[in-house]
Order: sequence, then structure tokens, then C-alpha cells
Amino acid sequence: MLGTFPADEDESSPRRLRLSLVSLAFQAVLTQVLVGIVEGALAEAAQYTRETSRPWPASGLESAVDDPHVLAGYGHLDADLRAARLLADEATRAFVQADTTGPALTPGERGRAALAVSAAKVVSSRTATGTTSRIFELTGARATARSSGLDRFWRDARTLTLHDPLVYKAQELGTSLLTGKVPLITAYS
Repeated sequence: MLGTFPADEDESSPRRLRLSLVSLAFQAVLTQVLVGIVEGALAEAAQYTRETSRPWPASGLESAVDDPHVLAGYGHLDADLRAARLLADEATRAFVQADTTGPALTPGERGRAALAVSAAKVVSSRTATGTTSRIFELTGARATARSSGLDRFWRDARTLTLHDPLVYKAQELGTSLLTGKVPLITAYS
């Protein structure tokens, strides 16, 4: 995308800024997909826990859903999901606002939208890989069998997060925090 600009075209030209929103749109959508993976993984793991999981033998409990460790574990995962969802929605709103600004979009406005998307991407990626791994601690060893289908959530999350190294999104955020600079326009930000 960026290679299609004439060499003499200024990075802050209205045309270039508008076209650069394509990469932000892609990143915002990918962030929402990661949140969706977490939602699906958590819903299916919870159902598995309610219907199939057995309590830890030494717990003295009748059901896995009565175990305070399982309850707290799901509570933490739910809180992480809620935070990721809020940031993903905020990133989507920032992108939409930048897009609806039209040709009047400034490099600073575009940069602020990119930072919102980067923050959401960092949190949604960490939440997706963390949740899709942690659900097995709450569902039990039998849930690791391919027949449960829970492994697909981890595989999908991990595949998507490997396509766009998270360290570069975090670097954009850190650069902005420490220097005030907005991210450079790239195919990924």
C-alpha cells in the first residue's frame, strides 16, 4: 500500500493519510476477531465446566462449579475479556472518528487513532493467548482432548497473534508515552 505513493508525496498529504486508514481498519478488525475468540473460548469452556468437569478429588466438593478456585479463575478471565472488549470498542470508535473526518484528517488525529488501535491490539492479543491457554486449568485434563474442541481457540488466537508481532505495537505505545511521537504510517499501523 505505502509503496504506491509517489516519492515526492508528503507523508502528511490528505490522500496518504486517508489511504493509511486501511491498515488501521485491518488492525481494528483483527482486534475484534481476537476478542471474539476469547468470548467463544470462555463460553465453551464454561459450558464444559458446568456439564463435564469433575471437581478436584481433594476439594471435597460435589461439582467443579462449586470450587472457589475455578470460580475465581473464570472471574479473572471474564474481567480480562471485559477490558479487552472495551479497548477494542474504543479503538473501533477512534478509527471511525478518523475515517469520518475525511480529507481534513491531520497526522495527529490519525496518530491518536493508531495508538488506540495499538493499545487494543496489545491487550486483546495477550488476553486471547492467555485465556485460551488458561481455560484448560479450569476445565481439567480431559478438556485437552481434541474431541472437546477447546484447543481450536488457542490455535486460532496464536496463529493470528504471530502474524503481527505484538512487541511493535507496544513499542509504538511506549514511544508515544515517552516522546509524544505518534506511530509512523506503515502497513501495520
